[in-house]
Amino acid sequence: MAWHFLPSDYENSLTLLDTLHSLYEIPHPELIQLIQLAVNYLRKPGAEPSMFTEALSEVQLPPKARETAATAILLYFQLASKKLLTRDKIIEDLHKLDFPEEAVQFAGEIWENQKDAVTLRALSQMASRDDLLDMEWKFGVTTSNSIVENKGECFIQLKLIFGQDKGTKEVNFEMSPKEFYEFYGELEKIKTVMEITS
Repeated sequence: MAWHFLPSDYENSLTLLDTLHSLYEIPHPELIQLIQLAVNYLRKPGAEPSMFTEALSEVQLPPKARETAATAILLYFQLASKKLLTRDKIIEDLHKLDFPEEAVQFAGEIWENQKDAVTLRALSQMASRDDLLDMEWKFGVTTSNSIVENKGECFIQLKLIFGQDKGTKEVNFEMSPKEFYEFYGELEKIKTVMEITS
């Protein structure tokens, strides 16, 4: 079974998949609440981990189960943002994970509305701490893999290289050509605003 959200080289794929699959046992309202908290946290500029932990305490689950579920869902959406997944791909992955239909549809809708904000926040966090030194991109076509979705589709891998005090850090994104052009359009808008305001 192939997955849209997993990078092909992600070391803990099987552990994460097992954890996510076990979440179907969580009552639907709490699962939806966890999805909403995770996406809202990932999209808010300046959000601190303590804010997420504090909001998480409102979810009516045993502490260990709540923490495990929240960590897995947060990681799921972080990986989805790096691959710039569409609503349909989120829905497809969550169906494969046996999430209840109500939670799947909710996740698809909230992701559709917030995915750009999540991605821009991830980039802005890097840019605010570090200097963007270089950007590389590669064009490719997917090949067979039993874990990652593969249909012979075209993709673009974008690598941003940031300078840090102790060296450099790389941030990778993978997207379709259409998503790349949409992303590029958003960056052009940001560039224009920065030029006007500076």
